[in-house]
Amino acid sequence: MPMSPGFKERLCPHLPAIAQQFGTPFHIYDEVGIRETGRALKAAFAGIPVFREYYAVKALPNPSVLRLMREMGFGFDCSSITELMLARDIGAHGLHLSSKRLMATTERPTFARVAATCHAAEELAHAASLGLDFAVLGPVLPTASHPESRGLGWTAFGELIEKSPIPVFALGGMSGDLLETARRAGAHGIAMLRGW
Repeated sequence: MPMSPGFKERLCPHLPAIAQQFGTPFHIYDEVGIRETGRALKAAFAGIPVFREYYAVKALPNPSVLRLMREMGFGFDCSSITELMLARDIGAHGLHLSSKRLMATTERPTFARVAATCHAAEELAHAASLGLDFAVLGPVLPTASHPESRGLGWTAFGELIEKSPIPVFALGGMSGDLLETARRAGAHGIAMLRGW
């Protein structure tokens, strides 16, 4: 994320003293900017009652940043045992499992809410057998994060989730204008990385 003008104004006068005290290199996070971005994201989806943001712990597994995310009401997307431990240590109540972690899980993790990312019927069935709260399934459409995949398409997506006992959200190539299309295919909603 680029440095905001406000952060630059607050930070630059203090950089020489910070470098002198702590040496270089060092990392500085903009709490004001993180909170502003979190509020903007939540405001963008305020009209969707089932919306919930899940922070990818692997993106920045800093406990102080994770606490900010928790305070803003975000859940956590964990793809390793270490990430699970970090999330639990800061008081996370929910957990989102990667498909790989899902398939290695034999019983429901002890979090208040647990979800998983799925890419195939057997993963979706395993998520349901564990009694997870919901799953995301995809990619439904082509997406920049998985350029090798053409996507399931809406028909295959609908067939996969038709008898799912847990809510399923469409993932991959989503944008806000696809919400009604996803619902017509049987999705509970949509999940996005960059579509908003």
